[in-house]
Amino acid sequence: MASATTTGQVAEEYCRRYPRTPSLQLARMMYGKEKPLFRSIEHARTSLRYVRGAKGKLHHQQIKHAARLVRRIVCPPARPCDYKVYDLPDGIKRWLFLSDVHIPYHDQAALNEAVRQGQKARCDGLLLLGDFMDFYNLSKFCKDPRERRFPDELAEGVQALDWLRATLKPKAFIWKYGNHEARLDTYVMDRAPELFGIEGLTLDAFCKLKERGIQWIPEHCHLQYHRLSILHGHEIRLGYNAVSPARAASLKTGECTVVGHAHRKSEQPETNILGESKRCWSLGCLCQLHPKWLPENKWTHGYAILDTTTPSGWSLDNRAIHNGVTL
Repeated sequence: MASATTTGQVAEEYCRRYPRTPSLQLARMMYGKEKPLFRSIEHARTSLRYVRGAKGKLHHQQIKHAARLVRRIVCPPARPCDYKVYDLPDGIKRWLFLSDVHIPYHDQAALNEAVRQGQKARCDGLLLLGDFMDFYNLSKFCKDPRERRFPDELAEGVQALDWLRATLKPKAFIWKYGNHEARLDTYVMDRAPELFGIEGLTLDAFCKLKERGIQWIPEHCHLQYHRLSILHGHEIRLGYNAVSPARAASLKTGECTVVGHAHRKSEQPETNILGESKRCWSLGCLCQLHPKWLPENKWTHGYAILDTTTPSGWSLDNRAIHNGVTL
């Protein structure tokens, strides 16, 4: 057995070194150089023919099948994807949508008006549609060192959460993260990647959202209510400079969608080829309208109320605020 194994290995080596040399010629070479291993030239030629799969049709097929088994390349396993579509919970009659508050750079009069109107409409659900906190010092942009430090900004954001909960007393309180909330993860990945993923080093842990009864939605995930898609806006690369943010959202989603992010109130009604009505909205912001980084802009204040008690299933009232008063 050892001899047969050795002759086969020698034949394989010669076939690799001289792939185009005819078997008989190669057998003479191999017999001359490896004479102790082979009884005759025909013995050497038989070994070569076996390696080359030339000992008949059946043997050739067996050799090809064995080669396919040995050389088979498998597809690598797919990386897990944590994308998920979340549903607004049923049982809530009216939702108050607040977007782009940017604590501590919020507009107090506009925020007070939105909350006051939410109380007036008896909203029993509260949705923060991203960028509730600004996280200025976690930004990748050039920063003013005199501005608030991250722990101070975080404390003010938590205080604002408690104020909203105490004032509105919502049955359901949801915080859909936006691109500004994502600054924390980005900062850790960039500055201290070894710490990324450690339990407790997350925004929900810092703000103790679970203990406060606040559900949080990751910034890259999708929120919906029946056929209404609810996004912050950065997930679909919604830009600040779109002529109509609502129309941009319509072009990107093709479905009824409400977004923030652009800091401007707009609405885009459309009907598709099947006669179905598709409407998109963008919400105004509740932050200061003239920040240092963009003092001149077209931003507007606003909020929205989602009514789930209508005969059609739901309706969205997208409202603007001017000088602290709802228009």
